[in-house]
Amino acid sequence: MCHKNPVRWSLFIATQVVGAAVCGLVLFVHLSTESVDAPTFGPHMLALDLVQPLPAHLELPDALFAAKLEALRARRLILDAGPFQGTYALVDWGVSLVRRDDELAVRALVRQGQDFIPHVLHVPFGETTRDVEIYIGLDREALFDTFHSWGPRLERTPISARWDFGRGRVRGEVGGARIDREASLEAVLAAVVSGAPRVSLVLEERPAAVRRVDLENFEPQYQLATFSTEFNTRNRDRATNLKLAARALNGVILLPGQRLSYNGVVGERSEERGFLMAPVIVQGEIVEGLGGGACQVSSTLHAAAVFAGLNVIKRANHSLPSSYIEMGLDAVVAWPNLDLKFENSYDFPVAIKVYLDEDHVRAEIWGAGERRRVVFRREVYLELPFDELVTVDLTLPPGTIKTVRRGKVGYRVLRARMSWENGEEVFERLPLDIYKPVRQLVTIGPETSYPPVPLEGVAGELPPDQLPPDP
Repeated sequence: MCHKNPVRWSLFIATQVVGAAVCGLVLFVHLSTESVDAPTFGPHMLALDLVQPLPAHLELPDALFAAKLEALRARRLILDAGPFQGTYALVDWGVSLVRRDDELAVRALVRQGQDFIPHVLHVPFGETTRDVEIYIGLDREALFDTFHSWGPRLERTPISARWDFGRGRVRGEVGGARIDREASLEAVLAAVVSGAPRVSLVLEERPAAVRRVDLENFEPQYQLATFSTEFNTRNRDRATNLKLAARALNGVILLPGQRLSYNGVVGERSEERGFLMAPVIVQGEIVEGLGGGACQVSSTLHAAAVFAGLNVIKRANHSLPSSYIEMGLDAVVAWPNLDLKFENSYDFPVAIKVYLDEDHVRAEIWGAGERRRVVFRREVYLELPFDELVTVDLTLPPGTIKTVRRGKVGYRVLRARMSWENGEEVFERLPLDIYKPVRQLVTIGPETSYPPVPLEGVAGELPPDQLPPDP
């Protein structure tokens, strides 16, 4: 086919060739960028960018890959935290290697909770070397378990400033510390990649909730409320528990709006901390339990908080009425879930004083300002009758009746509090208290009538056939 203008035709061909080349380049770039997606890293993953797949002739040989992984698994790393040190093998933390272009392997390890950091391997390529990028991964949970094991040696719970009632002054706070797990994780990953033989754990300071600087000119000279309950001094183990709980609470200071958690302050009632076995109420029965008596301290403190006008945030009554405090004011506690919490509702700090005075537990709330007038009311509006369970014991003599457990009546108690401040009355309807009835348990012998058949006649008189003869 002939063309009249060969120059124009040559330009046309050249333009088409260049256009096709450009389109091909754009298509190649598009396919290259879409061929491998970056793994979807969750909030616990390091943000990394994937490189493009390596050409086939630059893929990491399997033998070299296996050798590198084995060498990495055998590596040991020293964790350093001041006077404490420990040596760990990377295999204990689930170390892994994965090719950057192996999308399926990367995503599988992400789902297993692996954290990754990029690394470069120098691979022989003819007479030179080429850089091959891979990921080094560690099992996050395994590493966090190691950090957790270091907690008792390194971590400190902050201790807030307290009021020393004996000396009449503030006792300063003590700062705390804890392991920063995320920062320590990144430090370990960086050490694994760099080949460093040791890494320092990262500690995070924990400031105390109440500091001396928060208590400038604080002087708790006004008693906002006081309450006391009696205990049996002959039960020495229970008295020991009362003393330990009272000592933990004595001197606690609450800034305006701050809350007290009984369990948070007193802590776990354990043998290691000196608590002993003593009677406790469990599911309507009195049994021996570790730390028995802690509820008397919490109940006494709760009553003081109520009469001081503090906001009670969390509190539950016992399943049975307590002998040492009236219904509606008791507060059951049990580690770690059943807790007593209340809040300082004043615009000034308050100090808590709890102590044993001969045969009484006393709780007092003191503040830098005057108290509110508070009236607490409670009313038993309903008694709940108990039921009875009778069982027959064939080993007992006929006619035998044994009361294994006496039934107890339950109660529903209405509670309310009225307070006055600046001439204004505030009425609070407090949560209803329910003390559950306790079922009576009776065991009888065979051929026994129960309940017994009442005698005939008028109450207080003998039946006619049993009267003595007339004189």
